[in-house]
Amino acid sequence: MNPPGRIVSLRAHDVALVLDLTPDGAAIPAILHLGDADAAPSAPASAPPPWGARLDKFLPLTILPHEQGCFGPPAIAFAGGYRPRLSLEDVSADARAIEIILRDRDHGTHIIWRACVFGEGFAFDLTVAHAPAPLLHAASLVLPLSAALTRAKMVTGDWAREFQIEDIALGTRSIASTSQRGRPGHDSFPGLYLHDGSDRETLVLAAAMSGNHDLRIAWTREHGRFAMIAEPLSPGWPAHERYDAPRAYVLWSKDGINGAMAKVHRHLRDHVMPPRAAPRPIHLNSWEAVYFDVNESVVTELADQATAIGAERLVLDDGWFENRNNDKGGLGDWTPDPVKFPHGLGPVANAVREKGLSFGIWVEPEMVNPDSHLWRTQPAFHPKLPDHERWLMRHQHVLDFGDAAVRDHVLGWLKPLLRETGADYIKWDMNRDLLGDALSHARHARGLHAVMDELRVEFPDLAIETCASGGGRADWGMLARTDRVWVSDNIDAMDRLSINRGAALFLPLCAMGTHAGAARSHISGKRHGLDLRAHVAMFGAYGYELDPRRLRAEDLARFAAHSAAFRQWRAHIHGGQYRLHAHPALIADSITGADGRVLSRVVNPSGPASETLAVLGLPPGKATLLSPVSEGVSLTGRGTEATLTFAAGGLSALIVIDS
Repeated sequence: MNPPGRIVSLRAHDVALVLDLTPDGAAIPAILHLGDADAAPSAPASAPPPWGARLDKFLPLTILPHEQGCFGPPAIAFAGGYRPRLSLEDVSADARAIEIILRDRDHGTHIIWRACVFGEGFAFDLTVAHAPAPLLHAASLVLPLSAALTRAKMVTGDWAREFQIEDIALGTRSIASTSQRGRPGHDSFPGLYLHDGSDRETLVLAAAMSGNHDLRIAWTREHGRFAMIAEPLSPGWPAHERYDAPRAYVLWSKDGINGAMAKVHRHLRDHVMPPRAAPRPIHLNSWEAVYFDVNESVVTELADQATAIGAERLVLDDGWFENRNNDKGGLGDWTPDPVKFPHGLGPVANAVREKGLSFGIWVEPEMVNPDSHLWRTQPAFHPKLPDHERWLMRHQHVLDFGDAAVRDHVLGWLKPLLRETGADYIKWDMNRDLLGDALSHARHARGLHAVMDELRVEFPDLAIETCASGGGRADWGMLARTDRVWVSDNIDAMDRLSINRGAALFLPLCAMGTHAGAARSHISGKRHGLDLRAHVAMFGAYGYELDPRRLRAEDLARFAAHSAAFRQWRAHIHGGQYRLHAHPALIADSITGADGRVLSRVVNPSGPASETLAVLGLPPGKATLLSPVSEGVSLTGRGTEATLTFAAGGLSALIVIDS
């Protein structure tokens, strides 16, 4: 890198990042601008005149505010009252990256702040080394925000209600998305969209934090609104030990929410997620088909029927290992049940492949049941806080993945399992928050990443799905190591429609595990028609969560038709540009492919009716129903003037628009 001048900048397509290395009155650089490249400043900002109960000299918001004139939350905090006196030591920059070194010369604390061009946006990293006190909190990004960004779009929710969209007006109050669960959780995804309330400027912030996070929009009367992405580190990162913060990402769009979402999807597919040349297979998962009642004959029967509905992979979910007839025992003892699988899992996996299916398997490596051999023989693997009660969650506790011995133990059974079965996919589950355990949440998350990274080296063709009681851990740190997210345990079609649309703000469709379930939802108890269940699931990584042995012949054939339609459009769905549409009565979204064709999904929650698509923003052209998978619906007109009529039993349609 070359030594820069006072103003340094990076450009990624149509967005620019501009820094002032020596802002007036501050010893630390400051971000001047992140947004439209055509509006990027080329000179230092003028300090506002002092007035009305302000400091006599204005101090700008720096890249690491901790005490110098910032009355908002600190970007960095240490135990014991240590407050570093940081100053700029070195800067290097080129067209793709800026690196800034800060140092506390009194105590030797060394901080490296980095920004780099990453895809169509920027990535931010922070390293802290040689600190004399434990680190409690560190922000990889502090970003001043344009006054034009007046609203925040976030996702929150609960188990079975993940990714519920909230659109919040920003005023002078702070808002935050935080988690202390040791995982992001169902209620607090580490990302948000900032927008201007129209279909113009939109800024996307997201963190690769698989443990705890603190993402907030703060406001002070001196500096206005600014964003901060940080990792809380209680009980603290040890003094003198190097700390690398999880990466923060920023993307910007001048084309509103849909334009920003398109950038997010390209960013994740092309630059973050593991590359995959082969298409993502259609799943049949055994969980809602049979739950714990799996054995050799059941798996063989499911494989027979999986091919009848067009599935391409059979996933053996929970219940396959010893002492696992319910969720109260067995976790930690990953030996195939000798009664259910007397010949082990190898012959079963081979039998599945002989049917023309690939084989996948469910595991929950981070957890242990008290009713297990591992719990009784390895107490050091699940340390307890002294004089604290242990808290069970789904009858289980957590193993300390920050401990190298635990990671070695897990890899010691997981690698042989993959070799024995030849599985090309694992569903990696996590059904417990990290609560009341004597372990570091930050170290656990990093240990988890290390295990997955090692698996990928030894099994480069292995696909991994991240599941945490559904969508409880779907952050971009996990997406860097996984191919699929189990978005929610709730596959009720109408509930999932809302869940999936919220998830699509932060996940590309190719990564969203979306399955068609039984006619009566196992979680909600509501009943939905076959076409609706399939249409909702098809806008994602398609699959089935049902027992095909119980289906009528006509339903088997109908699902097979949906599978065939999905295979026909899979590349379009997984690689096209996804858009959300607004309509007073219909729920609609669409995917535009590289060839200009549009596949639109329209759901009518009100039942039989006639509705126009004129306001959906679809391009003019020849509009046709995707046949034969849109029964009970008729279409008349062309393109933006098309009218859908929903007859009895018809609630949804897939429409192809060919200009």
